[in-house]
Amino acid sequence: MTRFDLYRQRRLSIGLLNGCLLLTALSLFQPLMGWILIVSLCCIAISLLQLTYQQSMSPRAANLMALLTAIVLAYFSLELGLLLAMVNLLILACSLKVLQLQQNKDVFQLILALFFAISCGFIFQQSIVFSLFYGVLVASMLLAMAAYFRPGLRMFAQLRFVGRLCLMSLPVALILFLIMPKIGPLWQMPSNRSSQTGLSDSITPGDIAHLAQSDALAFSATFRGEAPNMPQRYWRAMVLETFDGKTWSLDKGKLAMERGARQMGIRFSPEVNGAFYDYDIIAEPTQQNWLYGLDLAVPTAGPPGIIQSASYQLISQRPLMKPMQYSLRSYYEAPLDNLFFEGELQRNLQMPRQGNPKTREFARQLRQQYSDDATLINALMTHFRQGGYRYTLTPPLMLTDANDDLLFNSKAGFCSHFASAMAATLRYAGIPARIVSGYMGGEVYPGGYMRIYQYDAHAWIEAWIQGEGWKRFDPTMMVSPGRVSLGLQQALADEGSFLADSPFALAKLRHYAIISRLRTLLADMDYVWSRWVLNYDQQKQFDLLSALLGKVTPLRLALLGLSVVGLIGLLLLVSFFWQQQRPKQTAAVRYYQRGLILLKQHQLGRTLPNGPQAYANFLQQQPNQAIWQAFSPLHDAFVQQQYLPGSKQQTPNIKQLKLALRKLKRALKRPV
Repeated sequence: MTRFDLYRQRRLSIGLLNGCLLLTALSLFQPLMGWILIVSLCCIAISLLQLTYQQSMSPRAANLMALLTAIVLAYFSLELGLLLAMVNLLILACSLKVLQLQQNKDVFQLILALFFAISCGFIFQQSIVFSLFYGVLVASMLLAMAAYFRPGLRMFAQLRFVGRLCLMSLPVALILFLIMPKIGPLWQMPSNRSSQTGLSDSITPGDIAHLAQSDALAFSATFRGEAPNMPQRYWRAMVLETFDGKTWSLDKGKLAMERGARQMGIRFSPEVNGAFYDYDIIAEPTQQNWLYGLDLAVPTAGPPGIIQSASYQLISQRPLMKPMQYSLRSYYEAPLDNLFFEGELQRNLQMPRQGNPKTREFARQLRQQYSDDATLINALMTHFRQGGYRYTLTPPLMLTDANDDLLFNSKAGFCSHFASAMAATLRYAGIPARIVSGYMGGEVYPGGYMRIYQYDAHAWIEAWIQGEGWKRFDPTMMVSPGRVSLGLQQALADEGSFLADSPFALAKLRHYAIISRLRTLLADMDYVWSRWVLNYDQQKQFDLLSALLGKVTPLRLALLGLSVVGLIGLLLLVSFFWQQQRPKQTAAVRYYQRGLILLKQHQLGRTLPNGPQAYANFLQQQPNQAIWQAFSPLHDAFVQQQYLPGSKQQTPNIKQLKLALRKLKRALKRPV
């Protein structure tokens, strides 16, 4: 390999590092600030231009650029939070480093920083797609490092070397993944700009319609035994009890009282009995604390810190920064009749003094007609069914008095519109009511699990019936029965607004057979990855160790650890001796032997006593002279490298050997 070839391969490795930096920065698009991403793209472009024109930026200009960008980043760091500030700083450092790759240590420092940046990607994305993507980036980084620090080998040989190293490391990585202790985080990285996905802790009528335009996964559920049918799949997430005339939100005072009660050792624990569903939930990361479950849900297994609030909603003490698996038992016949705090019913009667005058008058008329609460609620549900209301994702704007506008003017809205109007009407009529936000429905897959997407987001109400407790009522079911029994896509089939902002979403194209199979395959892969890899926690590891060791004791754990270390050492030792004992074939020998295999397949194989020259004479006497003409370059390269002095250090022309092998294949196929 000439000096030009060595220089070209090092340029190629630096270009590969720039590509890895570009893909890493793009994968961190969400946590990165916009100007950081622009600076990164500019630095990569300048670095590639430097490679093309063999020039480099002056150290003074690079240092000035680094100083200015660091000052700007420091200015924004307070609003970013520590974690996001460090991620932005790391990408900025890598971007500036590609401008100054003059020595080996500079390249090595860039590679180490990029490895850290790729590791940060797993904080924000842990799906199987991104895991494979980051795995390819790591392999590309290793290839770039091998090509830069070992430029004597051709790129294909470097690729094969890196691939062999990655394959050899997989058994070691698997053993360490299964056996190494699963230690929880020692600290919680603060972040003021952590992204929020899915439901919000407040609802302004129409908000959930935005979620209905997203096909992102919210959570998956696996039932052990019987699963509920479609109309029973009301997945509770949050209970919104405070209303300011426009927005429903969590009752902050009630949440504060609950925290105080837990600190005093008093926990809400409802009595449950009767029939139930047993199932597991895998919740996707939301950076929030609420979880999902069917009423009345009681946690049976999962990470510590899952509590049930006095509003029957499940809360995790840690935000969901990664997929969380937990088990629930839902007693679907149990009443929601516990009042944990005094004055809880009065809280759910409070309304603003002004606004929505027509709704107030409508509630007063209903109360005059129906003195019984249950009868009044049934009459209101009948009104929604027979009042000419329309279910739509694109209702007209309702800037003021939204409940009045929905009930008496537009009569068109989404689930949160109808839930808000019904809850407000009941409160005006003197019946405690609140909104429950969550998800409704879920798609069952052939693997026996259920996936609930963001477009399944839904809102309904709960009203207090004396002697029965909180009862669920869904006015959307009256307006659009298909939304509850069939799902959102079928309910909006005539309107055509389902995922209108995402025309190429797989959920929208699932009526095509090939798209449906692809969607099912991707869902199966993601489900297995989340269930068995991302949620391999301390409990699963303890169960595995118990199966291997019987009783888990410190002595047995120590012996297992020594065995693992010994096994890894043995694997490395076997690999080392295998590499040492393996005969190293040159390219000329390798292609010559491939030619012999082809000739043997056509009854022209070389017999054991014949040397290379005797075999060459044998081929020259064959009727088909094209065979010898094609084989002669392989023969000449083999003889020259094996028998001429000093020829083993010379590299044969690989292209000529490949061409000769292809000609030999064609010559053997021709008739004589």
